[in-house]
Amino acid sequence: MVAVSLFLNPRIQKFPSKPKDPNLFTAVTDEIKIRFRLFYESFETVMGAQLLISGINTMLTAIFVLAVSLKYRTFVIGLTFLCGLLPIVGNLISNAVIVGIAFTISPRIAIAALLFLVALHKLEYFLNSKIIGDRIKNPVWLTLLALIVGERFMGIPGMILAPVVLNYIKVEASRLQPPDAAPANEHD
Repeated sequence: MVAVSLFLNPRIQKFPSKPKDPNLFTAVTDEIKIRFRLFYESFETVMGAQLLISGINTMLTAIFVLAVSLKYRTFVIGLTFLCGLLPIVGNLISNAVIVGIAFTISPRIAIAALLFLVALHKLEYFLNSKIIGDRIKNPVWLTLLALIVGERFMGIPGMILAPVVLNYIKVEASRLQPPDAAPANEHD
């Protein structure tokens, strides 16, 4: 109900001034807005890292494409970068195109392309963990674990969301205040 109210009320500002009479509805909507903002910021942080990952992936793929003299080089390299902006799914699309074009040259080149791309994307697990881990300030092992757990539970969407959710959990946990220490016993 609160989410529907947020959607339908155009008067809600991103940083509203405090109402004179705070009520439960205002408190709940403020908390929901904070959570949406934090999740969006987590997504934005991870997608910024994805831009760098796409660039590295494109550079390595371009070396292969030029080495085997693949047809439509410029198209393939551009497509690899653009598709690389979509984690996992984009790689599948660009890989299918690359292997398809390589197959028009020869089955041997197609197999070489497939093996290269599989190896590159296995390496990319560690690259993603390092780059995204640095961006969200998590160790490589934790980011890699999140990617593996995300893939295990939800497949490709889980891998895409795992770093975002990991960063969101970290930001939310950092907002928690530790409970005040119990006052010392005055009778001692």
